Amino acid sequence: MNHKETSLDPEEFLNLLGNTYRRQIIKLLSSRKLYPQQISEILGITPSAVKKSLNILEEAGLVIKKEVDRGSSGGRPLQFFSVEKNFSFSFDMFNPSLIRIVALVPDESNILKRRIKHPKEQIYENFQEILKIQDELLEIEQERLERLKKREHLYEFLRDISKDLFPSNFVNIFRSMLELKGNQWFSRQDIEQEHGIKSEETSRILKDWEQLNLIDIDTQDWTNPKIRFKIGNY
Repeated sequence: MNHKETSLDPEEFLNLLGNTYRRQIIKLLSSRKLYPQQISEILGITPSAVKKSLNILEEAGLVIKKEVDRGSSGGRPLQFFSVEKNFSFSFDMFNPSLIRIVALVPDESNILKRRIKHPKEQIYENFQEILKIQDELLEIEQERLERLKKREHLYEFLRDISKDLFPSNFVNIFRSMLELKGNQWFSRQDIEQEHGIKSEETSRILKDWEQLNLIDIDTQDWTNPKIRFKIGNY
């Protein structure tokens, strides 16, 4: 590791970090690399103010600048900035009026240089990712439609085979309450109010549902037990 050292007067040091914009820029760059225009848009400050702050921070050794070739489009290289995270502050014991900022800079001759993607390449990859997500959503929607169709066939089958064993509205009440409540708790009164049935019929329906292992019943309050369909157990 190489050392990059900068010496500042204490007043200059306090002024360096006392500026709100510069603190915000350091905070942004501590998590990702950004171009000046991106910093300007995120913080809502002018490009000239961003450029001025970046120059000051770079001169102090707190941020580092890299350039990216524009590729076939030509023109001046793009500049992006990041925080030099490996730095420390110290007082010069031989000159107490100075604060030293010492940054540890990696020796690029001994590390594999990572290629910085051009913005156009990033745009292309993001669009491709959107297309991939859309394709996955279409598959999910197709599967959902197939499951809805299968569920409808099952309801029709249940109505046909249960008509001699249960009341005629048995399957319809189950379907209505399942779609209305899902896996939420509900009460006997909810069933009666929704379907206009009497307490005796509700008791019979709940007994049948329980025997078929379709519901959980919370009987902590015997005067008003709570019911919930067994969703999520499969």
